[in-house]
Amino acid sequence: MFDEIELLFRQGKSMIREQLIEKASSNNVSPTAFRWRGGDVSRLESFSDAVFGFALTLLVVSLEVPHTFDALLIAMRGFVGFAVCFVLLSLVWYDHYVYFRQYGLRDSATVVLNLCLLFVVMFYVFPLKFLFTLLASITTGMNSQSGGPVIQNSQVPTLMIIYGVGFMAIHIVFTLMYMNAWRQRDLLALNRLERFDTRASAGSHLMLSSIGLFSVSIAYFGGVRYSGVAGFSYFLIGLGMSVYWSICGGRRQRLEKAFTLGEDSL
Repeated sequence: MFDEIELLFRQGKSMIREQLIEKASSNNVSPTAFRWRGGDVSRLESFSDAVFGFALTLLVVSLEVPHTFDALLIAMRGFVGFAVCFVLLSLVWYDHYVYFRQYGLRDSATVVLNLCLLFVVMFYVFPLKFLFTLLASITTGMNSQSGGPVIQNSQVPTLMIIYGVGFMAIHIVFTLMYMNAWRQRDLLALNRLERFDTRASAGSHLMLSSIGLFSVSIAYFGGVRYSGVAGFSYFLIGLGMSVYWSICGGRRQRLEKAFTLGEDSL
């Protein structure tokens, strides 16, 4: 049963990737858009899809169909946590998909960094599931199936640190991946707009990792008293990304005007 669910997730990810590639190839691409250098789905991407599929399999609330209505209700309590985790992992997968479509890199540094990303994702699954399942249980007034607490107050800062380290590590790896693409900008023949986009993407992931570090610092130094603040600090993502991409968007528009006028192609 476990293998069948994992296979379905893996096949689903591969089909989505192929459909996105086909759709992008068939559409008229703007001359100022980032050119996709990735061709067919590589073995590296297929392997990554398998790992992402397995990670999503580990999030499944239950591997068996509930035999009673009470068992169904217990399983449904984890639905909200599963949904949040599914969305977060899907966003990581989509960032991974876009990166390999844009650059199509298969060098040794990319392979190593990709393996590091997959390792962190696998590590990230259980803390992610535990945290959001816990939050969902608290909002429904039940901390565990037996009604007792599943975590002590003194353990909350450690949970936030574990979650924050995983969050931070994922975006640090993405930052390094974009820096590796920037290092090979001449080999990839990136034009001026693509170079700007590469730096902007690296900067956005660096900012996200900084927010993770900020949260970890609050949980570590603030202890139980400020563990809630450590969690709410992730709301800075919305504000920070809005400001960051607003600034980058304005700069890119000016570059686009120069690019379309033929003033600079590199």
